[in-house]
Amino acid sequence: MKIEEVAESLSRDFEKMGSYDRYPVRFLSAPFDNNTSNFIIELYKYIQNNSIYKNCVILDIKNWLIDVEWITKEKFIANIKKLECDCNYIIVGFTEYARFLSNSEFVTVIESLLEIENAGDYLKRRLYVPCFALYSQISKTVDFIHRRIDAYNPFLNETAIEDLPLIYFVDEDLDNTSYDNTIHSSQDWFSLWQNSNINFNKPIICLSKTLLFLYEQASPDNVYNIRKIVNYEDMLRYLCMLYN
Repeated sequence: MKIEEVAESLSRDFEKMGSYDRYPVRFLSAPFDNNTSNFIIELYKYIQNNSIYKNCVILDIKNWLIDVEWITKEKFIANIKKLECDCNYIIVGFTEYARFLSNSEFVTVIESLLEIENAGDYLKRRLYVPCFALYSQISKTVDFIHRRIDAYNPFLNETAIEDLPLIYFVDEDLDNTSYDNTIHSSQDWFSLWQNSNINFNKPIICLSKTLLFLYEQASPDNVYNIRKIVNYEDMLRYLCMLYN
């Protein structure tokens, strides 16, 4: 999606009033590839130059992982609610975070985002949530739980983009040292969008024990089905794609 198309959506949304000023969260569907970092920067520049507050911050969820490997949904929601009222935010990392939530946690987080309100003189504040994939899941959840959809539609654009890099866990008994498209921690996972060393067209191996634990806790109730490779046959099939 071109930044010009997104800018037009933002401009139309900014002119809306009523419930659109009361509730600031906006979901923005966007592609996830090696150009994503440029897209986020261009989005930031546009908001910074066109907002009445002239103030925009790229909020990377990764920065909440100081001294911890993960953040609970309670802490995530609390941190979002504490954001400054006189500033616009681009919240990066939501898709990556939500991919390791159970379905019930996912619903709770979405519901909490929809309930955030602007205050005082800062009714044009916006909290933009780029969604790399997850659009259909978020849309279904919003349709199910949102009581004000006619008065406040939180989606800036509607798109069929659902791409997100394939991520695999590999059993620790299997030798994967020859495969270099890997991430090693939850910090790496949240940094994918700005990691030029990762090939988004290839499957990615995740070696984080924290993410593996979260995946096993959430599965099979989580939003996405993330595969764990337990034998060399599957390694050849899914990582090397030698046969179907």
